[in-house]
Amino acid sequence: MKILIVEDEELYADKLEMLIEKLEYTHLGTVDNSTAALQLIRKNPPDLILMDIHIQGAHDGIELADLISKEFDIPIVFITSLQDDLTFNRAARTRPKQFITKPFNELQLQRSIELCVRNLPDQSAEEPEWETDLLFKDHLFIKVRQKLEKVASNDILYAEADGRYCQIYTEEKKVFGAPAPAGIDRYVASSGFYANPPGLFGQCQ
Repeated sequence: MKILIVEDEELYADKLEMLIEKLEYTHLGTVDNSTAALQLIRKNPPDLILMDIHIQGAHDGIELADLISKEFDIPIVFITSLQDDLTFNRAARTRPKQFITKPFNELQLQRSIELCVRNLPDQSAEEPEWETDLLFKDHLFIKVRQKLEKVASNDILYAEADGRYCQIYTEEKKVFGAPAPAGIDRYVASSGFYANPPGLFGQCQ
């Protein structure tokens, strides 16, 4: 999962970078102003944005989030040291996925990221069994140790599931997740895969 940090306080920017790397997510970059953030997002859209509310540039974090939502469908987690109602109500109008209040720790960040992904609107309502893995139309997130691994459906060569564990193979790597989702057979069938033998799913050509 690629994460962009928009933060103008060096202390918190460094802390976020350190925690993201410790959680083994991909740090896409760190910017401290709205102009640089928009340029980077348009060039290489992230999967998630950690956004400080008070940043440098022509727009604050709330205004920037509103601009981003008009062009992209990228979940945003607001980070702020302010807890006043005015700031909260302004930010809430942009419909962020999560709020983190400074100071924060590794567990708060990890849980906010996971809750943010779980609340994405494209999640399939037909697969309630997937408690640790999340299904979407063209990709899925798999819980690997303490992080969420994003895998595009088109990159999957084949997958193995034995009822307890699931292994997904792409050209670049193997993704190992546990437990095996109960609805993986229905998911792969709807994503252009075939099952042969049972429990082994391959990409249809």
